Amino acid sequence: MACTDTTPLPVWPSTTACAGTSDLPVVGEWHGYVENAIAPWDEIFLSIKGANSDGVCGTITIGNATPPAPATDPNLVYPPGTWERVTLIPGYTLTLLDGTVDGARLRFQVSPPEAYQSWCALQTSYVAKLGANGCGCVPGYVNGILAGDNLCPVVDTVAGYTEKFNCDQASMCGSFSTRDTVCICNASGCGPIRDGVGDYFDLIVSGDTIEGSDTLHNNARMHFTREP
Repeated sequence: MACTDTTPLPVWPSTTACAGTSDLPVVGEWHGYVENAIAPWDEIFLSIKGANSDGVCGTITIGNATPPAPATDPNLVYPPGTWERVTLIPGYTLTLLDGTVDGARLRFQVSPPEAYQSWCALQTSYVAKLGANGCGCVPGYVNGILAGDNLCPVVDTVAGYTEKFNCDQASMCGSFSTRDTVCICNASGCGPIRDGVGDYFDLIVSGDTIEGSDTLHNNARMHFTREP
């Protein structure tokens, strides 16, 4: 059953929307790392395009890996070669969200599912009671696994029938657990989830250095230095 919900899909702001003539000195290119972290968190690229009373805008890239090409098959796991959804795609440039500067304090968040825009855009939107807004990219929950062909019987939570989906696709669409989904859907299609899945950064700016923490690393500090 096709989804009929018309709630708008999440949007990401322009990475330069807040840039202006009154920008603060924090604007620029920054190179950083998380203490004692392995790849991809051993190299972070923070690009602040604007910082003023309108907010903070820019991008952050975790790791120096080459990001995967956009998805081309809605039935296969993304990125290629992974066996299930990952929360962060190394090397993918993420948009800074809800950024603010309060004196020396710099705060923003990112939504790792942003990297799945191409995959979510390929999905079909179904009515599904387990979806975040009553819709999802599979129609229900997984009822077992068919050995040998990586297909999972998915029970439609509305119509009651069973349809086979690639198990990796079903996992990324939340059929095993709603907290695993990377997509949210409406009548127009599907897009990546933005709210409630973010990594939050709380940093202090001091001249040509920035230090602080994020919510994914409870016991490690993050350090940045300004790039020439």
